[in-house]
Amino acid sequence: MTVAPWRVYLLGFMGAGKTTVGEQLCEELGWPVKELDELIEQRAGATIPEIFAERGEAEFRQLETAELKRVSRQKPPLIISCGGGVPLAPENRKVMRKNGKPVYLYVSPEVAWQRVSGDANRPLAQSREQFFKLWNERDPIYSRFNNRVDTTDKTPKEIAKKVLELL
Repeated sequence: MTVAPWRVYLLGFMGAGKTTVGEQLCEELGWPVKELDELIEQRAGATIPEIFAERGEAEFRQLETAELKRVSRQKPPLIISCGGGVPLAPENRKVMRKNGKPVYLYVSPEVAWQRVSGDANRPLAQSREQFFKLWNERDPIYSRFNNRVDTTDKTPKEIAKKVLELL
């Protein structure tokens, strides 16, 4: 399958499969994949949980926006796996729409919780109540993106195929 060279932004809640699908797309297309959270950790010299604990969520979100802008200037083709909070900022949504193709990887909250509960590297997934509240707050924001793929009961290969169909 031939696909035009885009910057593809993979968006969605924790556990939607952004990292795994990014890797699958990389394998199928041969495009480089950038994991936004990894880039933030490298630049900050700290893990995401450390940044949240030591600097707070507000500063993490500033780092996230700065890194999104940085990676969005890189020449396509490029697959960018975004952290779950990236689309929350209107500025970030504008950057993604202007510079590429955002794709919302939807996952039901129950499946997302099964996939990430107990993961110490997810500071916003430490309580079931907080997790479901956050999902309910974020889903309407994610749903603003027209390109949507349901990942709930699909394999990474099936999800990547659906993403490719959107491109």
